[in-house]
Amino acid sequence: MQRESLSAKRDSFIDSEDTSAIFLKFSKPINIQVSTKNLLDLQRVLDLYNVSFGLMYGTLLGAIREKNFIIHDHDTDLFVLREEEFKVMDMIKEAKKIGFTIGRYSEAYISFVRDGDFIDIYFMDKKFGKYHCDGHVIPSKYLDDLINYSFLGSTFKISRDYENLLTYLYGKDWRTPQKNVSPTHYGLYLKVKYFMKNHFRMIFIIVSWLKGKLYV
Repeated sequence: MQRESLSAKRDSFIDSEDTSAIFLKFSKPINIQVSTKNLLDLQRVLDLYNVSFGLMYGTLLGAIREKNFIIHDHDTDLFVLREEEFKVMDMIKEAKKIGFTIGRYSEAYISFVRDGDFIDIYFMDKKFGKYHCDGHVIPSKYLDDLINYSFLGSTFKISRDYENLLTYLYGKDWRTPQKNVSPTHYGLYLKVKYFMKNHFRMIFIIVSWLKGKLYV
């Protein structure tokens, strides 16, 4: 499918009424009970459509360090490889049947929203031995070899080498809880974006809302 038509197809899934939810996403931490139910319910739909996915970013960090979500996190983070994207498209209708809407859908990720909480699924593109997504670059060794991990009473895929992946993403002090810590391996664009997000949150939210699509 050509890039232009694929972009239009992504846009067709977005529920425009969820634009206002962007303000809610960054004005409050997640509700752990809501996020738990959302993740377990969306997992069942992903499994129904044979979508291979894993825990990523803050959700992986919480699963390993806290054995739960991080209380000050703002969303749930999952990842799939790019070739899984069409399966994700196929399962959207089923996800909407159980109350999810699509708040954002770009080349980098899709956001499922229910009861004010977001689940972001990142699409990972493999290039020259590394995975790329939204400015992040992750060595393929961390995502090519996955294991099953018990979390929230269910089983999820995570990197077999999750400790080194978390060190790569968050630094050697990842075991020590800190607020507003973003993954460290990104370029100038993401450095500016995360600086704005962490230090000028309201400006970041307003600019993101005006753009219509939020890249976070």
